[in-house]
Amino acid sequence: MSNINIVGQGLSGSILAYKLLQHNQSVHIFNQYLPSSTSSWVAGGIFNPVTGRRMNLTWLADEIFASLFEFYPAIEKE
Repeated sequence: MSNINIVGQGLSGSILAYKLLQHNQSVHIFNQYLPSSTSSWVAGGIFNPVTGRRMNLTWLADEIFASLFEFYPAIEKE
């Protein structure tokens, strides 16, 4: 088992920690709590399939969003 340090517990850090814990890894999170000043706080977990000035579909959107519709409800239950 590895000791893994994660700096920042926004959306990415939280999901990474969750996935590592599912694989029985030891995780330590270092986070400075500054509400309303981080993108994760503002976004609130919202995911958007379009990006850029031309509002193009995000790369790999079909694969990514299929997994998100499974992942978010599963983590909410935990």
